[in-house]
Amino acid sequence: MSNGKGVTGDVVVRDADLIPVEDGTQIVSSSGPAMMDLAVLRKLAETADERVRAMSQIIRASVTACGRQDWVDLGGKPYPMEVGAERMARLWGVHVQIQEGPTREDRDGYYLYRCKVRVWSDLLGRSTEVVGMRTSKDPFFCVRYERRPDGEPQRIMLRMEEVNERDVAMAAQTNAKVRGITEVLGLRGLTWDDLATYGMTPQSAAGRVTYGKDDAVAGLTEEQMRTQIRDWLLSLSGGDMDAARAKLIEITSFTTRDGKQVPGVNSTTDLSGKRLQVVYGKAKKLAQEAGVVDEKHPEKEAA
Repeated sequence: MSNGKGVTGDVVVRDADLIPVEDGTQIVSSSGPAMMDLAVLRKLAETADERVRAMSQIIRASVTACGRQDWVDLGGKPYPMEVGAERMARLWGVHVQIQEGPTREDRDGYYLYRCKVRVWSDLLGRSTEVVGMRTSKDPFFCVRYERRPDGEPQRIMLRMEEVNERDVAMAAQTNAKVRGITEVLGLRGLTWDDLATYGMTPQSAAGRVTYGKDDAVAGLTEEQMRTQIRDWLLSLSGGDMDAARAKLIEITSFTTRDGKQVPGVNSTTDLSGKRLQVVYGKAKKLAQEAGVVDEKHPEKEAA
């Protein structure tokens, strides 16, 4: 791996991209010219359209260098897995140099791992420094599911000492690496609509992870959410499948801002992403109001 000495080019800096610890990444580069000569500025303006086209081609080539199996749906947004980021990096001669860590920092009741990397491409003349962070309180590490005797899933919170510390450390390193590569290649902020042009959809992703603001949603996979919705609606309907379907149709129908009525669905398999989270919240509220679940522990049926 190159040591990166003597590399020139614009440093990628966007203060708005600073991400809090819980989200896992900080862009820490902060250099660049404060003033630019007017003649240089005019020259840049003349080539602006060509630069936009070139950047679009770089994005297209980078995305197509990956397969569908190299992307995951992370909270409704596309995120390249490490192997996918490495494929893109090889295409453009992107180098990654670990500068610090991963190092542990103890907090009140949990710990986090921090890793700083420098990522650059001589070919593209771009570089950035990124700090990746992951915490032991992330549901990905501290939550697991087990089947109860009745076959239903039960959410179990692990104690801090039960969390696999090495997994947290390596995730911080991977997080920094992937984010740095995508920053250098101009791939930050991609949506599934952007990737649809290349035949990639949330359904074709290698995996799907859902994070919600509600603790009852955070860490649940979409299939676990669908299962819970079905169970709640069946309980509310006294085990009557037809009545449960009717209730699902009722809570999945809605009216758009422009007044268009969107019909409901009769199967939870038709739900995904944000719509699934919304319906999960509606079903949970109905179940709580009916006393089907404990409000403090919504993943457990009330006695």
